[in-house]
Amino acid sequence: MPNIVVITADDLSLHTLGAAGNKIGVTPNLDRFAQSGFFFKNAHCNIPFCMPSRSVLMSGLYPQNNGSLAFNPMYKHVETLPSVLRRHGYYTGIIGKVGHHKPDSVFNWHYADQPWGGRDVKLLCQSIKTFLQSARQPYFLLINSHNPHRPFLRDCKLNEADIEIPSFLPDNAAMRDQFYQYYCTVKKLDHSFQEMMNLLNPALAVFTSDHGMSFPFVKGNCYHYSTNVPLIIAGKGIQPRTDDHHLVSHVDLLPTIMNCVGLNHTCEGTSYAKLLLEGSQDGLDYVYSQLNGMFSGPAIQTRAITSRYNCYVVNVDGNYPAGSVDGWGWHDSVRALPPEYLQKLLLRPGEEFITVKEGGETKEELRLVLLEKMKQFRDPLLKQVRVKTMKL
Repeated sequence: MPNIVVITADDLSLHTLGAAGNKIGVTPNLDRFAQSGFFFKNAHCNIPFCMPSRSVLMSGLYPQNNGSLAFNPMYKHVETLPSVLRRHGYYTGIIGKVGHHKPDSVFNWHYADQPWGGRDVKLLCQSIKTFLQSARQPYFLLINSHNPHRPFLRDCKLNEADIEIPSFLPDNAAMRDQFYQYYCTVKKLDHSFQEMMNLLNPALAVFTSDHGMSFPFVKGNCYHYSTNVPLIIAGKGIQPRTDDHHLVSHVDLLPTIMNCVGLNHTCEGTSYAKLLLEGSQDGLDYVYSQLNGMFSGPAIQTRAITSRYNCYVVNVDGNYPAGSVDGWGWHDSVRALPPEYLQKLLLRPGEEFITVKEGGETKEELRLVLLEKMKQFRDPLLKQVRVKTMKL
């Protein structure tokens, strides 16, 4: 059986990578990795917060069915990628973000280590060496970097003229300063990624992020640019390719990895191993995402469906608790918002329809897709969303 390594970043948006078109130049190592593997430009998380997002990634189940709706552990009966692989003879390990993978019983790691802070590349690499010394073959290793999570760093030199501010945020001095720090932190992530990969030689390697960057309208939101994360998969039989057509999401990774190594596991995700190994696959058209609560503060309930053309969002609660999203400098980015942006951040309409590119479905068509997905995956908010959208 082949060795498997999954590396995750913390709060990294797709648009940050040079491979996705960014000109700032802070991801040369990730860009080379993207050229060597299958690089998805339409990959998404299913819930834009750390712990529940990672629970989906490792269980292949949506939050309402794995139990991790916000910052709480999964149900004790859930099977996870490491527990299933362990049953098939794999030696399993996790480095970093151990506390975001709970309860311990559903993961049942052979090796678990939380290097201090999760940012020091020397400590991360030492932990990898320790794991490799104890690992039987084959192995599965999950490495979770804490970068580029806040607090951001400022210990690098960047050409400020190359800093790109997304169109949904204001381009002002305060926001540019926030992005300068963000890109410095991404640069450290990119360096540590290469240092770690130099120690590993897996037959199957995956890189992704739990969700988008820690900025207003991104982390803790279900817009297409909020959930859009890097996803690169490299391994035997996988042809290097950049794909911006097929939509895949975190819930699909578990069955995909299983199929790529010749195993099967039934869950709620759809395996896209056929796409990776054969180059084409039908049916990868929509991503269903949700939000149920913040790290701290009130619950906030949002449901969304994203296609390659449009993003349809239902805000069940209406107002948005922006102050509850993140700490360590989060409020600096909120304070950088002019009044018109702040009002848009805080006051949400019942439904939103955002065009990603011309063509595709109408709002009414995507609403039906969302309701069908919620019904299929037993979303307890189905009745509320149906009633709310009937009134709009």
